[in-house]
Amino acid sequence: MPRQEWTQNLRAEIAAGDAVIRAAAADPPSRLVSLAGARSKDDASSDDPPPARRFAKEQLKALVERIERLQEEKKAISDDIADVYREAVANGYDRKALHTVVRLRGQDVNERKEQEAILETYLHALGMLLE
Repeated sequence: MPRQEWTQNLRAEIAAGDAVIRAAAADPPSRLVSLAGARSKDDASSDDPPPARRFAKEQLKALVERIERLQEEKKAISDDIADVYREAVANGYDRKALHTVVRLRGQDVNERKEQEAILETYLHALGMLLE
């Protein structure tokens, strides 16, 4: 979608939202509940939210809990990696060099060769390479 069309759609959505807010502000509180999509007191047999809203609430809660669990796992893994680097430094290895080796091993061979060639070109242009 072109940027201009996207911007126009966004402005239309904001204007529609503003209209709903103005209408809600002008209506009495009982009307606000019906604007929000809830059942009126006459239609409601209990205080339970409608199934769609209840499902959305449960789905949101499940998503948030999954994200929190994954963040905890991510932190645990990061702590484990830091422990391995500390162990390597204690055994005399250079931390920066290990980071570089791990990064290079994760790259595609052709991508790594291309980056090395570009670096060599730059170093040569700056007179930093011995020939």
